[in-house]
Amino acid sequence: MMSTAEVAQQRSELGLTEATVPCACPPADDCACPLADDEALEMPAHDEAADQTRGQRWRRGRAMTGMTGTVKKLTSGPGFPALGRLIVRHPILMIVAWVALAIILFLTIPPMPEVAARKQPPFFPSDSPVLISSTEMKQAFNEASSDNLAVVILSNENGLGPDDEATYRRLVDNLRGDTAHVATTQDWIHLPEVKQALTSTDNKAWQMPVNLTGIMGTGVGQEAYRDVVKIVKDTTANTTLTANVVGPAATFDDLTTIGAEDQHIIEIATVAMVLTILLIVYRNVIAMLLPLATIGVSLVVAQQVVAALGLVGLPLGPQTLILMTGMMLGAGTDYAVFLFSRYHECVRTGMSSDDALVAALSSIGGVVMGSAATVAITFFGLAFTNLGIFQTIGPALTVTIAIGFFAAVTMLPALIVLAGRRGWIKPRKDMTGRFWRRSGVHIARRPRIRLAVSLVILISLAATVMLVKYNYDDRKTLPADASSNRGYAAMDAHFPVASTLQQFLLVKAPNVDLRTPRALADLEQLAHRVSTLPGIDLVRGITRPTGDVLEQAKTSYQVGEVGNRLLDGSTQIQAGDSDLSRLSGGAHQLAEVLGGVKGKVVGAVGSIRGLVSALSDMQTKVDGSKSLNDVDTTSSLVTNMRTLGRQLDDNISRISGIYSWAAPLVTVLNGSPLCNLDPRCVAS
Repeated sequence: MMSTAEVAQQRSELGLTEATVPCACPPADDCACPLADDEALEMPAHDEAADQTRGQRWRRGRAMTGMTGTVKKLTSGPGFPALGRLIVRHPILMIVAWVALAIILFLTIPPMPEVAARKQPPFFPSDSPVLISSTEMKQAFNEASSDNLAVVILSNENGLGPDDEATYRRLVDNLRGDTAHVATTQDWIHLPEVKQALTSTDNKAWQMPVNLTGIMGTGVGQEAYRDVVKIVKDTTANTTLTANVVGPAATFDDLTTIGAEDQHIIEIATVAMVLTILLIVYRNVIAMLLPLATIGVSLVVAQQVVAALGLVGLPLGPQTLILMTGMMLGAGTDYAVFLFSRYHECVRTGMSSDDALVAALSSIGGVVMGSAATVAITFFGLAFTNLGIFQTIGPALTVTIAIGFFAAVTMLPALIVLAGRRGWIKPRKDMTGRFWRRSGVHIARRPRIRLAVSLVILISLAATVMLVKYNYDDRKTLPADASSNRGYAAMDAHFPVASTLQQFLLVKAPNVDLRTPRALADLEQLAHRVSTLPGIDLVRGITRPTGDVLEQAKTSYQVGEVGNRLLDGSTQIQAGDSDLSRLSGGAHQLAEVLGGVKGKVVGAVGSIRGLVSALSDMQTKVDGSKSLNDVDTTSSLVTNMRTLGRQLDDNISRISGIYSWAAPLVTVLNGSPLCNLDPRCVAS
């Protein structure tokens, strides 16, 4: 048993007065009293009052001894105990170091929103199918970049007039003059044939697609969009035209702008909720403000560190800052609750404020570090993804969690030391301890029933994920009065969405000419099948430039064309009937003439045969060695020969004339389809 002097010495070392009860609260982990008030003790059997007095003193002595050992155990050693002792010795230095770091980083590094606007990564990786197809389409058609598209909607509800056309021309000139941000424009000034397609059917609106430089979502691409919006607004100011700009770049810019505005609302709402939670838990204004001060300083440091990493290549985006703010507020509050709860438990056991802080940091520091490391590593895994939005979140949140952890185990304990020494954060009456003890008892008695009930609740909540319907329309995530949504409303009032915001299908056939009839028929069949898919409003292509099938490509049109051709052929045959009749008559006359020629030729051949016979007789009568001069004295023979010669000469001349006249006619008849249709002509 300890002597009274020893007890008094220990009480003096611990700063306890005579009225102090070391174990005034239920045991709590490492800060628990080693001896409870209702513990059975063996006391000497003397006077009852004396026994009670001696028993109380003995229990107090035992408590003092156990608590002293516990304090030494928790406040000694390396790691978090050593860090706690350092903070207790130099709390002001620790706070000044954090505040100075925040100020230096804020003054030397550009603000994170500015860096994020310049260092936004592409929304899709360069090897994504959509970007590859877009690049191939540009190369195939020799077109400017279409990765960053905006559509200008110009409307006049009173109808478009000459003044509006003049404004339209000025706008086209201004946009084409900005070569740094505008690649091309599709306007009816330079392409008059597209005026009908770019004008609404009610003649109250025009649309002008504009290809911007850069990639949508990146700093360069969004800067080009904002410059185009400025040109449009400046050109159409004080005119009868109402200008709106729509497209993916417009939606993305609204998401960024409205997100930055919402960030302030998020911060105010989060701070209010955190204050409410801390006020309910600790019922102390100072205890409520200390975690918020730590979170504020650590958030500034985290933002500037991430901004510095962004300058050297870390991908950042507009959503990075919003998520960092929410994560720092949530994690910082969580770590503060851990530390404050353990600090209050240790104070309730009779420890001094400094010893309670060291003991709390020693026991809870490892828990906080494990929690922070788990979350930080999880977020860092997003750095290995391909989607740009994940790359802007993962590493930044890892840095946020790490800085929040270091602030929670350094700056917050330093603030607790200063406030605890002045008695500003004394623990209030524990109002929930009894509830949690009873809950623990019930769970320990019937673990299976509690587990089954918990699983039913969790599974029921998890089953609601099957009710999720994913939406790919970013317009629905923005308020109706957003700039891009107002533009979409104006566009919907005058144009179908399919005519403005298009999706492209690239069809390639390296070894086939797609201009052949068969290829065109295949393309039309593809367009028809795509048009029957749900959600497809309009399909345009080479076989349907306006979205409808060409009239010449319809089956009814082709059948009509065949009928028209047959009718034209019948009309030509009827018109050529008289010509066929004249041709037939001429053919008969030619046949008669040729028959007469044939008879004369036959007659001439007979005369020749008679001449040959006469000459043979003459040769027989006259010796073969005689010449015609020897027989010239025979007058009758000479006369007959001369007459025959003249007749042969006339017949040959007539035959030559007939053939020279008939040859071209026969050639024409052989090549005429009309003659082939007439059996009489063929027979002739």
